[in-house]
Amino acid sequence: MRHRPILPFMPRDSHQKTADDYFALDDDECRTELIEGEFVVSPAPVVRHQAAIAMLVAILIRQVKPLGLGWVFGGPLDSVLSPKSVVHPDVLFVATANLSRLMKCLEGPPDLAVEFLSPSNPENDLNRKMKLYLRHGVPQYWIGDVDAKTIRVLENGGDHWIERGTFGPEAVIRPAGMAGVEVSVAEVYSFPG
Repeated sequence: MRHRPILPFMPRDSHQKTADDYFALDDDECRTELIEGEFVVSPAPVVRHQAAIAMLVAILIRQVKPLGLGWVFGGPLDSVLSPKSVVHPDVLFVATANLSRLMKCLEGPPDLAVEFLSPSNPENDLNRKMKLYLRHGVPQYWIGDVDAKTIRVLENGGDHWIERGTFGPEAVIRPAGMAGVEVSVAEVYSFPG
């Protein structure tokens, strides 16, 4: 059973948390991740954020599955990057060659991690997770901005991210390592409002 996480207003425990601490948490209505030994709690996504996640998952599944490229998941799905980091990207893709790492969670990095910026904590996606995904070898990281209706595409260059561009509603993204897949940015953000 998971125990309720320590919330930001509660006294902090001084020792670094581990994946074992994370998996001992109680199920909770808040999303909890373990980032470099620290619990990070965030609220559930707002409607437009959740709609973008659902649309991207649908777009990818309808192409990835028939091509036999792997599996696509909408978060939260635990991705254990290290003993001190367990994250759940908004959307993740696991290539067929890496499906053996899927047990009760994903052991190791996804082949594509997508985060839609959280209005409550965009710095988490733009700084902490960006560094974490680079260090743990996530090949591709996409950052969606629901307000701007854009997707920023980054590819792992080993010690730095290679910026492939920020794509707006008129663009179609062809993800590296996913031959035959095309993502219409306009379709991702097709939820009214």
